[in-house]
Amino acid sequence: MTPPLALELINKAYAEKSTFLDLGNCGLTFIPEEITKLASFLKELNMGSYYYKLDQYVESENEGASNDFSNSEVDFNIFQKLALTGLFISKIHLSSSIIPPATNLTNLVSLQIAENALTDVQAEYIGANFKDLKSFDISRNQLSARGAQHIANNLEFLTSLNISENQVTDEGAQYIASNLKSLTSLDISYNRLTDEGVKCITNLESLIALQISSSKLTGLGVQYITTHLKNLISLDISFNSLTDAEAQQIAQYLKNLTRLDISSNQITDEGALHIAHNLKALTYLQISGNHLTARSAQAIATNLKSLNSLRISENQLRDNGIELLVNMPKLTFLFARDNRTDSIPETLLDNIKALRDYFKAEQLNKLVDNNFVKVILMGNTTSGKSSLANYLVDGTYIPGRKSTHGIQLWKWHTDPENPRNDLTVNIWDFGGQDYYHATHTLFRSAKTLFLFLHTDEESHKQSKPEENQYLKEEYWLANIQSLAGERSFAWFIQSKYEPDFTGTSVERIFLNAETAKKLVRNQFAISVKKTSENDLDSFRSFTYFRESLKTELQKLATEKLQASWVEIRDQHLVEWRKNKADLCMTKKMFWKKCQKAVADGPFQNDFSEKPEVFLKYLRDCGEIVWFENNAELKDQLYLSVDELTTELFKLLNKEYIDQQGSFTLSALTTVDQKALADYLKILLEFKLIFRKINTTDTFVVPQYLPENPYTIHFQQLIQIAYAIRFAYLPRSLVTQFLVTYANVEGSYYWRYGAFFRKGSFRLFVQMDAYQQTVAIHVSDGPTREKYSILKDLFEFFTQPERNELNRPGSMPLSKNRVMPSERFFLSDGARKTIQLSSDGVEFVTITNLEEAILNKITKVKSATGNYLTISPVMHQLLVSQAQIPKKIFLSYAHKDELYKKELDTHFAALKRSGLVETWQDREILAGDDWDKVIKEAIQHSDIVLLLLSPDFMASDYIWNTELPAAKEHGTEIIPLFIRPCDFEETQFAIYKQQGLPGYEGPKTDLDKAKTRWIVSSDFPNRDEGYLKIVEGVKAKLKTP
Repeated sequence: MTPPLALELINKAYAEKSTFLDLGNCGLTFIPEEITKLASFLKELNMGSYYYKLDQYVESENEGASNDFSNSEVDFNIFQKLALTGLFISKIHLSSSIIPPATNLTNLVSLQIAENALTDVQAEYIGANFKDLKSFDISRNQLSARGAQHIANNLEFLTSLNISENQVTDEGAQYIASNLKSLTSLDISYNRLTDEGVKCITNLESLIALQISSSKLTGLGVQYITTHLKNLISLDISFNSLTDAEAQQIAQYLKNLTRLDISSNQITDEGALHIAHNLKALTYLQISGNHLTARSAQAIATNLKSLNSLRISENQLRDNGIELLVNMPKLTFLFARDNRTDSIPETLLDNIKALRDYFKAEQLNKLVDNNFVKVILMGNTTSGKSSLANYLVDGTYIPGRKSTHGIQLWKWHTDPENPRNDLTVNIWDFGGQDYYHATHTLFRSAKTLFLFLHTDEESHKQSKPEENQYLKEEYWLANIQSLAGERSFAWFIQSKYEPDFTGTSVERIFLNAETAKKLVRNQFAISVKKTSENDLDSFRSFTYFRESLKTELQKLATEKLQASWVEIRDQHLVEWRKNKADLCMTKKMFWKKCQKAVADGPFQNDFSEKPEVFLKYLRDCGEIVWFENNAELKDQLYLSVDELTTELFKLLNKEYIDQQGSFTLSALTTVDQKALADYLKILLEFKLIFRKINTTDTFVVPQYLPENPYTIHFQQLIQIAYAIRFAYLPRSLVTQFLVTYANVEGSYYWRYGAFFRKGSFRLFVQMDAYQQTVAIHVSDGPTREKYSILKDLFEFFTQPERNELNRPGSMPLSKNRVMPSERFFLSDGARKTIQLSSDGVEFVTITNLEEAILNKITKVKSATGNYLTISPVMHQLLVSQAQIPKKIFLSYAHKDELYKKELDTHFAALKRSGLVETWQDREILAGDDWDKVIKEAIQHSDIVLLLLSPDFMASDYIWNTELPAAKEHGTEIIPLFIRPCDFEETQFAIYKQQGLPGYEGPKTDLDKAKTRWIVSSDFPNRDEGYLKIVEGVKAKLKTP
């Protein structure tokens, strides 16, 4: 049945006679027959997560589940009824055995098929059948030099090729350069190129656009480009560790450049000056993530008169550098965050118009000092957050205070008797339960002080059982790290420290230096309770803490704000909130209220245009709630954060929710129906709920889902592939996982995990909120598809939620360029804290694993001090262009178990290098269909090794089942001479030449050569024979 969203879009396109249809993210698992009614006018079809249109990549506007075409029975022949010129099917989990048929797609000139785990086989098919393509995107797949060869030999009319993020080597670059002479645009970033490959590419004299990011270029590679590709007008050479010398080369020789991306290199002011003085035609410059100061800004502003788009974030421009850039007359876009500014509000740094208004207001003396700062209280439930806030605000302590559920706002005036030094501090107090943590994202901003309150676990256990969730220091610090802006930091507070000098007092807690590094600036031990009781030592400790806090908050209040902003924030917002009807309003209504509020004063012109940056400022300091990036909510403003969250959490009351953790709209009869629709959208945005599949009025609340009683059964049923341990596993990510992977037909999910199918694979994913781990179990199947699924899950759980495609204010991406996932993969900090395991017991940090893999070390010490063997899975997860291991099926008689084990041991080095994985029938689990599993394992294998022996020859099952299955699927068969037996008159004789460990005598005449058997006098030391076998298999692996 075609999903309702897809039907709605198809019908709309039919009614409007649209030439373009976006069916991305509609939850499709097949091609809907209904699209054929659009055949007479439809020209371009997107079914992927993103697509290429109007010279840039954009995400699908649909917000349903991702399309998943991993089912091998998907019928792509429906495309034959359409006269498409453009087809976009990226990231749809396309089975590598399926490619849309070429028949009747003769009009197709643009094909995008990125992120589908495609191999050289599919590249060959496309090359042979889509010869008229002019634009082709096959990025983020698994192509090698051979795949590049197939494309280059057949698609001679290509003018645009994106083959980035594959495994293309210098050889592949040579094929492309030799055959695709019509190319004007090439993206070959994130492959395995060296300077030699770059040298080949420079033979493409028609190139005007080249993307070659993260290619380990040296000065020699840059020299090849600057010497031979002088017609380039667009160059992306980011993430290459280039220095000022390479910047100078580019600036001197590529004077036709109008677009340059040289971000994330090692450029200083010297390199920037060369660019500014020589590349006068630039209209677009991306130079973020370097080492630039205001000197570079001055050179850019003075010399690049044609520049209209500039990204220069993550440098050191300071306020004066930003002001220089703002004055550039043709500049229409500026992204300049994270530049160590002092007085400029961070929300302005991606808005050129707002910056110009700001500096104009400064000239007119319309700026005032900021007296408003934000503090966020973090920590476990019952850690004393509310008691601390209450005591700071009015000096009172309430014994037996109930835990906060939801969010509470406290306003603290630090020095009300001295207005000149007084600060208004918004103290946000969150419930400590993990399901409230999703709302922390409401308050993400550049300047925030986090107060992390913590107690020892023993003290915490004295609280009520329902409030007994205890999360460790590492969880909270990682949580804070995920929220902290460039100028944010934390204080660690042991909040119930009551020394009594009797030897029974609570011990002082200190964070170790590594844990506290960078984020935690100070540590205190206080007791609000004892302070309220006038305990002298506690009073002194608290007074010192409070005065230190005031001093620190003064340092945060360095910004200068437009006086009109402060007037709206401190006066008018307060009044508007008194009217409950005004707590929710549209942006247009808010806009009119602002205009009316200042109409008769000196700021009457300050709101002559829509106040988008003002809204961002109010949102970031916690004064309003605004979901800027949510299409359904972006026009709504909520003027009271605590009122809104109170109403939201009322919906999550247990009285509405059944035993399966879900509720229906019909149960919410007491809720304001007018507001209910928006509240549901907000809860969906926070990932506190999700809509149950194939329903319109049933929602699942993950925090109330039942525990899983079948965990042990699933663990025995499906083998573990790997496990991840985090310092911080956000509850929202658990919900997002359930929505993305488990909310499908035939799945079974619970509070912290799911059992589901993806293509032909069964998966079991179990998360542990207390240990902060995720264990991934997967059934056996085709190697390439299996690793694709495992990598997809790994990236889902580990990659931060940063996406240049939908970041507010982001620039259009250059042609044929989607921001590579590696660019936002794991930070150095994450690599040191996130750990991996192959068995769910022994964990090793990603940093240590990557170092071991780089140095070809096969074992690495785990967190517990034991040694962990690096599995092929780890190679696939951590090496961006790792070779897919070949699967070797060991066919043997059970009486040869000893020799099979000895042989398998000799494959250990190849396994640890990620080159092979072996399969044997001992891996069959209890309850499995023995015969079916073996046949499937043979089907999915690349090589079948036959361990020949008398018992092998006598096995009916091998003869009647295993051998026919291997022949049927064209699997390479290699006989291994284990124990002497007669095989000359059998079907094995045809494989004699490739038998291992080999022969004695003339290899040209095997009839006269003597077969060398492992268990015989030929090999007094059997290890020598096994080594010969492994060397022979290794040679086969190298043969294309």
